[in-house]
Amino acid sequence: MSRKPAYEKTSVAVGKTIGEIREMLQRFNADQIATGEDADYIFIIFRLLKSKQPGDKTGKPPEAELPVKLHFSQGKVFARLQKLHPQTDVNKLKEQSHRTVWRQAYYYVKAVLETVELGLFNIYQGFLAGFAGPDGRTLGEVIEKSDGLLRDWAVFGQVPLLPEHRPDVTDDGAEVTDVEFEVRDEE
Repeated sequence: MSRKPAYEKTSVAVGKTIGEIREMLQRFNADQIATGEDADYIFIIFRLLKSKQPGDKTGKPPEAELPVKLHFSQGKVFARLQKLHPQTDVNKLKEQSHRTVWRQAYYYVKAVLETVELGLFNIYQGFLAGFAGPDGRTLGEVIEKSDGLLRDWAVFGQVPLLPEHRPDVTDDGAEVTDVEFEVRDEE
């Protein structure tokens, strides 16, 4: 059974959703907020000022400006809606996928910011995949397109542990070479 995409029936206007996204980001001291779209993707681009996050009372100028670029696939949402509703007019599906992808972006940004507000993550962890480098690629894109980066980070299919929790590293950080790892199947 195929699940329907979240918010597929939204009637919230795109302009209203974009305004709500901007307001949320501004509350967390993001600036240079821009939104846009092309045939397949919508984009939300903004800058986080490192020392200007909620709770920062130092008054110091920002230590860093972290550009963030989020993109969401409008094309994938349209294809999914078309599969679920093959008899519906294509133009209506395009309009609905447009509203739907913006609403999903809104709820994504809202969820990240709520986890920050609750202290579950800091804002940088929440938007980590969207950090944009000097070449314009996001960290998420770099990882996705890297050949073996995730494989190299994994030890027997698991995320490597910090040195203090690894049996192959001593307290002073020296590597122990005669350690056998036990691989467990977790269900």
